[in-house]
Amino acid sequence: MRYHPSNGYIIRNNNIINRAVFEKSRYSIDDQIHVAEHELGHALGLAHNKFNSKSIMNPADMINY
Repeated sequence: MRYHPSNGYIIRNNNIINRAVFEKSRYSIDDQIHVAEHELGHALGLAHNKFNSKSIMNPADMINY
């Protein structure tokens, strides 16, 4: 992530989604879309919300690496 030096705003972010994890975990298309939405939230500067909140920014709790 890169920030603008004078105002601290995000000016560049690169998120990569690992498709192998989707395949290994057998994510449905809907689950894959939710992960992409969640990661887009991080790219916009959002942090995780409280666990079990009704938000796309919940922390991941179902992925076991």
